[in-house]
Amino acid sequence: TAADGSGLFEVAFEQDIRGIDEAMTVVGFAQATDYEATPYAMLRVQVPLFSPSNGLELDLFNFPNPFSTATEIIYQLPEDGAVQFMISDYTGKTIYQSDRLSMSSGKHSLSWNAEGVADGVYMLHVRFDGHAGTQTKSTKLMIRR
Repeated sequence: TAADGSGLFEVAFEQDIRGIDEAMTVVGFAQATDYEATPYAMLRVQVPLFSPSNGLELDLFNFPNPFSTATEIIYQLPEDGAVQFMISDYTGKTIYQSDRLSMSSGKHSLSWNAEGVADGVYMLHVRFDGHAGTQTKSTKLMIRR
C-alpha cells in the first residue's frame, strides 16, 4: 500500500512508455537529464496495487517489471491458506520454486533476486490452496540488463 494508504503508487517512465496500460493514470510530466546531461521527458503515472476484485480471488503482480536484478512480488490472499511460487523459463523449465508457505489473508510481498538468471521473459506462477479451493495465477516477468 502507498504511504498515503490509497493503494496507489507512482512510477516514472524515463525512456520507454510501452508498459503503460488502461489501469494507469497520468499524473505528471517533467523534463530530466541523464548521467551524461542528455535531456529526456519523464511521464509520471499512478498505478493501482491491485485490480478491483470481489475479495474472493488471489491477486498478483510484481514491480519493477522489467527489472535487472531483483523484483518484488506482491500478492493478496483472499483467506488463510497455503501459497507456493514457481518461476519458469519460456520452455516451461522450472528455475525457481518456493516451499509451500502457510499464510494469513491479506497483502504480502516476496523479493526475488534474479542474479545469475539470463535476460528474457519468464512466467511467475502462484498456487493458493484455501478453504474455498485452489486458485492459480500467472504473470510475465521480464529480466532486462
